[in-house]
Amino acid sequence: MKRSNWFPEWVREHKELKFKHWANVGFFPRNHKGAKTEAMPILYSRPYPAMGAERILSGGVSLAPKQLLKERHALSSQTSAVLRRSSIDYKNMVSGGELRALSGARYQLSAAGQRADLTAKAKTGAKMRTRTGELASGNFQRAMFRDHSGFNVEASAGGQPIGNLKIVRTRNGFDIGWRGRQLDSGHSLAQRVSRSRNLEQALLADGEVDVMVRLAGKERFAVKLRESESWLLLSPEEAPSVSIAKGVDARVSDPQTGVRNIELASVKDPAALLSGAKPEGFLVADAGSPGGKLVLRLEARGPPPGSQKVVHEGNVPSWSDGKKLYFTVADLQAVGTQGDAVGLAARAARIQTKQIQVPLSPREESAVVRGLRGNEYREVARTLAAEPKLAAKELTEHLKLGLTASDGLAAEGRHAAAIERLDRLIEVHGPLPEITLRKGIAQIEAGKPRRAAEALQASAGRPLRDRNAFFDEINARLKRADLRPAERENLSRLAEYAEMHDLQHRKVIEGSVTSAPNGDQLAVHYKAGQPLGGKPLADAERAGINPKVDTIYIQDRPGLNNLDWGISLGHALREMPAGQVSVLRLQNVAIGHFRPDVVFSPDGAVKLHHLGKVKPVPRSHGSYEQANDRCQNPSQPECQEERRRQNVYVVLMKR
Repeated sequence: MKRSNWFPEWVREHKELKFKHWANVGFFPRNHKGAKTEAMPILYSRPYPAMGAERILSGGVSLAPKQLLKERHALSSQTSAVLRRSSIDYKNMVSGGELRALSGARYQLSAAGQRADLTAKAKTGAKMRTRTGELASGNFQRAMFRDHSGFNVEASAGGQPIGNLKIVRTRNGFDIGWRGRQLDSGHSLAQRVSRSRNLEQALLADGEVDVMVRLAGKERFAVKLRESESWLLLSPEEAPSVSIAKGVDARVSDPQTGVRNIELASVKDPAALLSGAKPEGFLVADAGSPGGKLVLRLEARGPPPGSQKVVHEGNVPSWSDGKKLYFTVADLQAVGTQGDAVGLAARAARIQTKQIQVPLSPREESAVVRGLRGNEYREVARTLAAEPKLAAKELTEHLKLGLTASDGLAAEGRHAAAIERLDRLIEVHGPLPEITLRKGIAQIEAGKPRRAAEALQASAGRPLRDRNAFFDEINARLKRADLRPAERENLSRLAEYAEMHDLQHRKVIEGSVTSAPNGDQLAVHYKAGQPLGGKPLADAERAGINPKVDTIYIQDRPGLNNLDWGISLGHALREMPAGQVSVLRLQNVAIGHFRPDVVFSPDGAVKLHHLGKVKPVPRSHGSYEQANDRCQNPSQPECQEERRRQNVYVVLMKR
């Protein structure tokens, strides 16, 4: 080691170093304030917003003290090379797959077959903090395994699931998806509601909350999220504290606009929700809250006179006044610790009031739905054989409720949650067009046209079940004044794809339609069912064709792609040698109506691309059959423009 090296001079001599801006660091000269080593000023980052204020990071570089180097133990030859880390405490290595870190953390590793597990335990007393909150537990678990669908990673903290990462091989690469579980979803909910000083109103307005229970005490609530099996407790932190309160799993707040900390805890025993309630009191279930959200609350007053008695599962009685259900606390407590009494009351209320607006949680799903989700096909087959009508009804209802839920999330602008909900529907129902088309819409609104094209390509080969409802929805979206031009164009192209796909599988049009990304745009490709023949046009007829009015396709050939088609067809073709190009008029109504971006011949040998110079004519999507039925008589004035657009001109290179 050459101890006479001076760092600012040494870096100038080594041009191979990646970092080049040493002059901006501003090292002090030798002997700065008596220092025997290199010295530098404190460095400051660019300002960034956090916790409602503008902040910066600052610091410098210090060498490790000699004592620390003396305490470090040499690397162990018994440790696998892939596990070696500078932070590992090799002095206190133990057997059995356990590693210890110099920080005090411990890691336990194990593997069996296609599964590997990791348990990490933080140093006692360590604070598990992030910008948005703090976890009470420093114990983390991670399981990695491979199954029939792909590679999975399951993460949890303190025994509570955080989420699942799934990687699935696709035709063009990999599809990577994250599904937040109880801790992750609860953390996100707490962060959202921390922005409001009225916790109850914030929970009522949140689209992820399925059921809310007002508990005894000030601002204490239990909630069950959509498709969740468990309850979560939320309440504001009463007073700022260094440590998390006992019994609380996490405390969370939005770092930008949060007005207070929200304490979050999972409910391990649902019977605890009724602890402290008087047996003679009532749990009232009200499904008439804003947005159809179900709210339960403890009250001393019972049902009004004239209420009807209703008996539910487990022979639990209630009294209905036509709007609310009244359960006695004593009857619910009799359910015991074997069941979720409050969850039972919630299910009964949704069934009784017929206001089921969201899919049931996995625990409440029918046997056939659970079987399909869990790939238990033999059990599903038995159920279908025994009760085919009931199974079909349950699947139809599950699909309907799932689509309603995803539409609601998309309307709130929560596209990731909507896509996750649609993926769960695909697990049960497969890639039905009703699901994949909605997934494509959500991807477009999230600004991801490439993902939208992938979603459309996964669509099953069958028509829409309710095409009118789908096109009513997408036409309503396109009427919104706040749509960005690119978003409007992509939604229109998706609607064109959806209608062509539906017509193709109803045998109304021939050929096949696919989708593909084209930069930031969604493109529609159409493979014709019949040869691309037509009437050749004479030179005089070519002169009347205008790329800004007529639908024109040119063959994908270098000689044609490089021409200027902006003025007129005749002007562009003058640049080609005589006799090398032919122009045909196709009488293909479907191509003229939809104007797909790319058209292929039936054998795929000829590829045509649309010039795209024609200004789109606003029209209602889903109206192909009505428009063509209405315009069988070309003398009708309103059909003249439709017929003009349906004239398709194709420019081909002669062989």
